[in-house]
Amino acid sequence: MAVSDNTKREMYITLLHLVHQKRSTYKELLTLLDRGPGHHLANNILGGIHRKIEKLENEWDDEIPKINALVFETDDNDTEVSPWVVTNVFNGIRPNKEQVHEYACRVKTYGKWNEVLEAFKYWK
Repeated sequence: MAVSDNTKREMYITLLHLVHQKRSTYKELLTLLDRGPGHHLANNILGGIHRKIEKLENEWDDEIPKINALVFETDDNDTEVSPWVVTNVFNGIRPNKEQVHEYACRVKTYGKWNEVLEAFKYWK
């Protein structure tokens, strides 16, 4: 399925935000993208980021942490991941607080975020 230029732009902006913050909430993403309430758009953008990261992993033969897994409902509950993240990032097993923290550390210490951002920025 082809990805529109607008969607690519929104994915790049979202990824840039996530790389800088290392986490986010749905509300922050919807504000960032200047969209109204509702998770549908944010989930589509996050799913697109996930799929593009998987493609880059195959092209680069590298394991890139799925930074999109660190988007939460609220700031108060930053260990409750979405069912989609449970299935697609944690292999169907709901992570506990320590596992989410360990995954966040992997995201924070991944050394090639600039290269990932470049791949999103110049995506043809």
